[in-house]
Amino acid sequence: MLPSDVVLGLNVYDPRLVSISQTKKPEFPSTGAIDPSVLTHWPNDVSQSEIWSSKKRKEVLKGQPSIKDLCRRREKLLIPGDELLPTESDSVVPIILVQFAGKTGSSKEKSCCLGYGAGWDIIIPSGWAMAFWLPLVLAGCRAIGLNERRAFCLELAMPCEPFDFPDTTAYENNMDVVAQEEKSKHERKPPKHRVNFVKLGVKSPFKTDWHELIRNCNTNCSEANLPTLKKQEISPCVIRHAEKISKLQEFVLSDSNVFQLQSCENLVAVRLQVCFRGSPQPRAMIYAPLDEDFQKYKEKTSPVYHQKDPTSKDRETGMIGALTTANFSFSRGFGFGLGCVSLSGLVSCCVKQKSQRCEDLSPGAILVLVRNTTSLQYNFGTISLLM
Repeated sequence: MLPSDVVLGLNVYDPRLVSISQTKKPEFPSTGAIDPSVLTHWPNDVSQSEIWSSKKRKEVLKGQPSIKDLCRRREKLLIPGDELLPTESDSVVPIILVQFAGKTGSSKEKSCCLGYGAGWDIIIPSGWAMAFWLPLVLAGCRAIGLNERRAFCLELAMPCEPFDFPDTTAYENNMDVVAQEEKSKHERKPPKHRVNFVKLGVKSPFKTDWHELIRNCNTNCSEANLPTLKKQEISPCVIRHAEKISKLQEFVLSDSNVFQLQSCENLVAVRLQVCFRGSPQPRAMIYAPLDEDFQKYKEKTSPVYHQKDPTSKDRETGMIGALTTANFSFSRGFGFGLGCVSLSGLVSCCVKQKSQRCEDLSPGAILVLVRNTTSLQYNFGTISLLM
């Protein structure tokens, strides 16, 4: 067994030289196929590769044979279907293999399958994608699309680019396209058969307005005399520094209500799991619970139906974040999602929870309410920092 997250730099021949007539099932080597001394004395230069040389990449692309040339070479074989022997004119392609250990599991997620998602990432030079793609599929690999990849990352609780990175240009460009498509689809329906977002009190149903969310959270914290942070930029910026996330996690786990962190970032990446029932959807809104909601949670009352006007101030100003990717998690057995919450909103919500003393919650979990953009139903959920 190779070390976890190992990086291998290899030089390989054109994989099309191997003739695979039909799809094969993957064969796993025995555990004794690797010398244990190699694992104990791992080489330091094993990750080095010539793929980073632009000159080398141009050479291998220039020497790439066409499918027509490979077919002519196969016609000259004495045994049909035999492998082609590499010649001096065949390019030696530099590639990089990156091992991913998959789901390691934790005490918080005992239901998750250990090792789920384990595999290899292959980095190849430009122009060689199809040459590697077809042999890999014929060798037993399964091709998936971007939607499957996003669902795959959700089960791993791993952010997926660009959907879960709201402070990037790629996220903005992607959401502009998605919002335009969904808005066009929504407007094609007659008024009787489409959701009335005005009555639901949803200002941005097709795209989360992070600028407005951050502005409202900072204003509400200052008005409520809750711990406030230094003046921050309104533009979304997610905390990704490990030291800052560790300090924030220490504050969540401690009994202190004093939080001091000099940071220009204003968003925190979190994971959300629904407590009782309900399945969140992308762009679902995360709200800070009111005092009455803590009592309902202790009584195991779910879902929480609020008969008040959804545009009322108590709920409108209580929004602290939104989900970027969410659905029902099959490996966990409940609704699950990834998203971001305002740093000031997270701190104020954590301070309020410490005063309520909810002993049923697991350490590091913060009680919130989550509501889909197409519903008036609020469901209990817990958020935890995405480490």
